[in-house]
Amino acid sequence: MTAPRMLFVLMMTLDEAGVRKFAEGGVINTDDHNLLAFFSRPIGSGLTADSLLELFADVDPLTDPDSEFHQIAAHQINRHIVADQLLQGNFIQRTFNMARATANSSERATIDALGYEHSGNIDRAEASYELALSENPANEAAQFGLLRLYLPDLAQRQIPQRIGVLANQQTGPVRRVLEGWVFGASGDFERLKSFDAELAQVPPTSLAHPIAVKLRVDWRIVESQRTGDAEIASEAMQILDDILASHWSFDLYVLRSG
Repeated sequence: MTAPRMLFVLMMTLDEAGVRKFAEGGVINTDDHNLLAFFSRPIGSGLTADSLLELFADVDPLTDPDSEFHQIAAHQINRHIVADQLLQGNFIQRTFNMARATANSSERATIDALGYEHSGNIDRAEASYELALSENPANEAAQFGLLRLYLPDLAQRQIPQRIGVLANQQTGPVRRVLEGWVFGASGDFERLKSFDAELAQVPPTSLAHPIAVKLRVDWRIVESQRTGDAEIASEAMQILDDILASHWSFDLYVLRSG
């Protein structure tokens, strides 16, 4: 992990101000009076994830608008990706709390939309994506987030006109994701294969990235089954392993297990 990435991870857990505030008044841990070694629970039966969140609630840098994360690091990373990672861990309320601490109104609405989408409230997710785009029409995360809600309809080529207009505005690799989704749904894996180089260019910071990975794996699985080509099957597994190291997805895990 690079130094900048490590910095972001540390700030998302506790920043320096949070550590000092949390430790204020606590007993000092030393080598000759090691509380962690002799009085903690070695089998991890103490604090749960929920109790840790409750314990750190007042010093959580993600939910504090004045934290170092929001004041400095947020200008260098995509907060919607942080939100997406939180939601993969089912930290729904923390995600919404992070949105409240986000000053940029379009980004805040995008994070809200991701939270609603993860919770299955598709109507509110769509409304929040629309709000994000009304605040900033160039918000790429909100654009694809909204389009993602209509992928089943896109596969049937039955999307509302306004969604079709938004889809036609997409360019480059993200447009190939949308086109590849349609071709994959129709079984045209040769056409999908021809998009592979562009699909590989979708960055991990894009909400389209997991879908691009799925499409790249789909055609490889079909072709390896048809031809018995073990090398292509191995490529599919490697692509999946690369994303599953940092992205939890039921669909991708099912592909990997197959």
